[in-house]
Amino acid sequence: MPANVPCGAYGTSPCSPNGSPGVYIKTVRTSGGYTGVYKPKSGTKLLDRPYRPGNDDRLFGDEDHADIIINRTTDATTLDNFNNIVLGTNVSDKMAGEITEIKIFAPPVVG
Repeated sequence: MPANVPCGAYGTSPCSPNGSPGVYIKTVRTSGGYTGVYKPKSGTKLLDRPYRPGNDDRLFGDEDHADIIINRTTDATTLDNFNNIVLGTNVSDKMAGEITEIKIFAPPVVG
């Protein structure tokens, strides 16, 4: 996974502008009175504990509004590294296709 870099401001790497997901890997989320990004502080790792209770450590997104978006626009290096590990490093290893986007969001809530 990519390193967790703190957000200086929305619209600067790694935090997309508010209302424009997919510019950088972290999407600005709004839930009730909270506006922020997933794991915004330095010294924390993406997808590491705690998973809750704070809003900064919680995944809010869904399939259409992911908390983390990794693709060629947001982080091509991580996507290339992931494909090399999963599929192999040779061109022939990727003839049938490659992973083009990874979205990380909250699990569905039943009920």
